[in-house]
Amino acid sequence: MSHRGRAAHPDHLDWHVHLDEPIEDLIAHLAAVFRGRVALVGVGNDLCGDDGAGLAVATALKAALDAREQPPIGDAPSASDPPQSALSLSVFCAGGVPENYLMKIAKARPDVVVLVDATDFAGDMPAGTIALAASARVAGMGPSTHGPAPLAFLDLLGQIHPCTRLLLGIQPVQTQVGSPLSPPVAAAADRLVQAVLKVVECATSEPGGC
Repeated sequence: MSHRGRAAHPDHLDWHVHLDEPIEDLIAHLAAVFRGRVALVGVGNDLCGDDGAGLAVATALKAALDAREQPPIGDAPSASDPPQSALSLSVFCAGGVPENYLMKIAKARPDVVVLVDATDFAGDMPAGTIALAASARVAGMGPSTHGPAPLAFLDLLGQIHPCTRLLLGIQPVQTQVGSPLSPPVAAAADRLVQAVLKVVECATSEPGGC
């Protein structure tokens, strides 16, 4: 296993879901935090194996939402905007340069920013595990496979636009240059996309969401 960043200890996580656990558990966890205006930011390098997990999630999710013609977050509230209890989701495929998206994200005025990234959790976390933590709980630990840059990005975003900032990580297997996503990480990325889509569907079609 090859990773370039330090590990995030499981004690710093709010929750985690393994691949062999029901997807309904993941949906329930996501529904609890995906509320109001949400910006999902996928980061990573798709040329370095599992390091591209976050970007893979954002790319697939954006394509699915575009196909559903889900309206993006606007620059200013209007009569057609959803109420605060509903969900409006924007997706940013930031790759390895999330800082280039700071102003675009801030302009969207999200209530919640979710950074999706390959994250090496300490301990015996199985490959493909999906876990979430508030950025403040992992600050300074550099849990990303590409070092502390994503957390520094969340810190800077908080200065520009105060909001809830979360790290949604996927436990990687390998990050070798030129390799594809490993099977468990590819499965986790697809699972995460399907879970987010279900949360969006529930928020727009069912009172109270999922």
